[in-house]
Amino acid sequence: MRLNRQLPLLLAFLMIAGTGCRRTPHQIAADSITAHFVLKYVRPMSYPVAVLAYKGLDIPPALLASNRVTLVELISQTGDRRTIFEDEKRRPPTDGGMITGVEHASKIGLFYPASLDQPEIEVRVNYYCELGDSVAVHIVVPNPLLLPK
Repeated sequence: MRLNRQLPLLLAFLMIAGTGCRRTPHQIAADSITAHFVLKYVRPMSYPVAVLAYKGLDIPPALLASNRVTLVELISQTGDRRTIFEDEKRRPPTDGGMITGVEHASKIGLFYPASLDQPEIEVRVNYYCELGDSVAVHIVVPNPLLLPK
């Protein structure tokens, strides 16, 4: 008798839990950005650019091209932003949305890809400087969902 009363509650719980396990394309894309991926594909391309930008030095066009940089931005403590480089043509397609902090990698933002099977995606890396200012570098990297495991 007791099981009969608890059965509807159990079924309702299972239905809610079952629908909650479904991940959206945004969640799948964000979860694919891991600390290992960032160390291998993102930081080696973004760090040299960030150092030059922070020091106020010219960033060679060849470095920007070879590292697939789409935007370099200096951000002051007060929030003032100054774009020092931008190339819209290098950007892969996105769905227009972005997450500013992916869960599995520190200081990384992700522009949601237009589709999960596109070969490249755009990420944003924030480098914080000792005076409180920061440098944001946007680069194009391989889609981690398509890389061999």
